[in-house]
Amino acid sequence: MSVFETLDASKENYLDIEPLDYLIDHFECLNVNRSILTIEISRAKMDLEMGLPVSQKRSENLMKLINLKNTFATSIATVERSFSGMNRVCSKLRSKTTAGHLGDLLCISLNKDLASHLDTEVMIDSWAAKSNRRVNV
Repeated sequence: MSVFETLDASKENYLDIEPLDYLIDHFECLNVNRSILTIEISRAKMDLEMGLPVSQKRSENLMKLINLKNTFATSIATVERSFSGMNRVCSKLRSKTTAGHLGDLLCISLNKDLASHLDTEVMIDSWAAKSNRRVNV
């Protein structure tokens, strides 16, 4: 995982070419050109000094490596959190819940910080307007 620190802008060894060789060797399917990558890294470092973000158009090979880093899970904490949430949602009382409904409940449970900001009245009114059901109040 220390190789991925090379692609983290907050780290001291940001964009060092030597650790990136490991990624290039082990992920040949990315078709990263080393010589062009070296040029892209020098451009990216100059852009960073000027306070500019890495240009995706000018750094095709570098963006392949950054996208690879972004797809790797750096820890299993998120997976463990998801399983704990699933165990809370899928209890003995909800053992016959469908997969789709369970997924929806799990999504709400894992994103409860975002769900607390939702206006439920608007959501209920929208749902009631879409369905042709009468609601007795």
